[in-house]
Amino acid sequence: MKQLEDKLDTGAIPVTSTKNNWMEKADRAFEALIGKRNDVYPCREDVPAELWGEPIISDGGELGSTGVNKGVETKG
Repeated sequence: MKQLEDKLDTGAIPVTSTKNNWMEKADRAFEALIGKRNDVYPCREDVPAELWGEPIISDGGELGSTGVNKGVETKG
């Protein structure tokens, strides 16, 4: 983590938000990864990096639902 903080401080990694805001998102994402919370996206390979630590928007249905209607077709 220290190496990452150093890269942020030197500008080697472009930062679109403040360092504190980024660190808060990282903390939330890590807590989600280890199972301490389920209201934000975790840091995982199957989750786009821009969503890590961001709130999961629910449509009131299934936990973690993004509200996107996928339109499943069925035969019959």
